[in-house]
Formats: sequence, structure tokens, C-alpha cells
Amino acid sequence: MSSPTVVVVSSSLSQHSRSRIMTRYAVESLVTQDIDAQLLDLAPLEIGSYPASAHAPGLLAATQQFNAAHGWVLASPIYNFGASAVLLNFLHYALDSDFGRWKPFVLLASMGGQRSALALDHIARTLIYEVGAVQVGPTLSNIGDTGVNRATGEMSLELRQRMDVHLAVLSQYVRTRAAMPG
Repeated sequence: MSSPTVVVVSSSLSQHSRSRIMTRYAVESLVTQDIDAQLLDLAPLEIGSYPASAHAPGLLAATQQFNAAHGWVLASPIYNFGASAVLLNFLHYALDSDFGRWKPFVLLASMGGQRSALALDHIARTLIYEVGAVQVGPTLSNIGDTGVNRATGEMSLELRQRMDVHLAVLSQYVRTRAAMPG
């Protein structure tokens, strides 16, 4: 049997963002756990507002990749107390099907201050209650340069350890789910 697939979604438009650094680490961690971790970078897709950009280059392939995965890691920078509009728009397209039922997901967020800590809760609620997906642990948040240093690309040991725990549970879940019939 082939390794189960987890799509790691980066929704930051900045090449040097903290959330993008977290996505790269998530891919590396999942690969060490024998998971087919696929980075899905939304920045080059140039997704506009829903539904106007339904024919954006690469959007169909990205949604197919997302929906075919056994699980997801969704990473977002926090802007003005909310998730990246790129991620929200992508999810409007990708979740326009019944492919998410019981899929596990991990949320990663990077923000400037503590006041934005609940910024991804609406995404979690939508995935859990509307799609039927399963959240693995609470949102993993990085605040400022405490866990991720944007200038150096380094992550703190504490953040890496927290991510490793969530990603190990996600890995076990996707392996079990991938082995189930139907």
C-alpha cells in the first residue's frame, strides 16, 4: 500500500512569512513519518474573490489535489484578526463537494500579537460542522518572532515539538483512515 497523502496548504503571499516557514517544517515532519506530504502553495494561483475566479489557472488541479488527500494541514498568516483571504477563497472552491467527510486537519497560524489567537476558529468550525472533518488538536499559533524568526527562517524547539505532536496524531489518523475500506 502506498503512503497516505496529506496536503499542506500555504496561503501566505509573502515568500518569507512565518506561516510559510511553518508549512515547510510540516512537510519535513510528515515525510519523516512516511506520509506523502504535498505542499500546495496558493500564492501563484492568483485566486480572486469567489466565484469570479472559477477559471483561475491551476485552481481545478489544486482543488482536486486538496480533495484527493487523506488529510490536510492549513497554514495562514493572520491579517487584521482574520485568516488569509487567499485561504478562505480557496476553501470556497475546494469544499464545494463532499470529499471532506471525516478527513483530519491541523491548523497553523502566525500572527503579530495575542489578540488574534482566535482568528482561525471560524475555519475550524466550518470544517468540523459543515464539512464533517476532524480537527487534530487546537490551532498551532505562532506569535511574532517567539516561535518563528522570519529573518532567519528558524523555528523554536518548543514550536517544533508542538507541531510534531499534532502531526504525529494526524499521521496516525490518515494511516488508519487510508487503510479502511471505502
